[in-house]
Amino acid sequence: TEPDPAHPNRNTLINQDALKKVEEAILDQRPVRLKVPDPKQKGGTKEIIVWPLQILFHNIAWYLAYESMEMDRLLTVTRLDRIQLTGAKLPQQRSLAEMQGSQYRLEQLCRRTGGIFLGDNHQQQAELAEAKLSETRIQELIRKGTLAQVRFRCSPRIYAFIRSGNNRYPAEQMRLAGPLPSDTWQLNNNELQPLPPDPNNTTHPYPVELLLPAWTVASDIDFRRWLFGFGGELKIEAPTALRDEHRTYGQGIASLYDTLEVEE
Repeated sequence: TEPDPAHPNRNTLINQDALKKVEEAILDQRPVRLKVPDPKQKGGTKEIIVWPLQILFHNIAWYLAYESMEMDRLLTVTRLDRIQLTGAKLPQQRSLAEMQGSQYRLEQLCRRTGGIFLGDNHQQQAELAEAKLSETRIQELIRKGTLAQVRFRCSPRIYAFIRSGNNRYPAEQMRLAGPLPSDTWQLNNNELQPLPPDPNNTTHPYPVELLLPAWTVASDIDFRRWLFGFGGELKIEAPTALRDEHRTYGQGIASLYDTLEVEE
């Protein structure tokens, strides 16, 4: 992979020799020592010992998923060109079953977040990595603040796109609108009771509800890129903070064009 212009240090895992050592550690179920970005210090780094779990590609870059060796067992995904290997394949080793258990947790979290931003709360990660989230458990996690509900309304054109490609999140996390009386389509593969559409709303008649990790709703860039990318054909109703952020986002774009018209 090409280096990030903002992080041109070729001593990172874009170096094939370093990456090979990490791959060997994954196969041998052994930890490694890494230097990674420190979110508590702008531009700072920290050294940690982790169990490397998987090398994966997402959007435009390659990433390493790893599990902290600390008691919290926090799962994190970081770009290869932002990680340095400072101690390869340390002597500790764990069983293949333990490694596979961690990889399963990683897979569950990526499914339920719709991406690779896994937050920084190990307790919430553990709760969301459960094999099955029943309706009772979902309501409990909403009350605890682990899950948050997002509700928005769609134009007919955008809703056709969302309902035809609704595998972005697990079925138990997506509640979609049923058809209007005038519609000729039927909603398929939705585990939850369909939401009633609003025939009186001529622009955005189709509601959608998502249940997502709190950290995804609060600060996941990929989630915002997807949601805000629908522009004015999607109207956010809840949560209030996300709705206000969407409004500010749209106003910021509009103000750019207002300025251009004055300059021209």
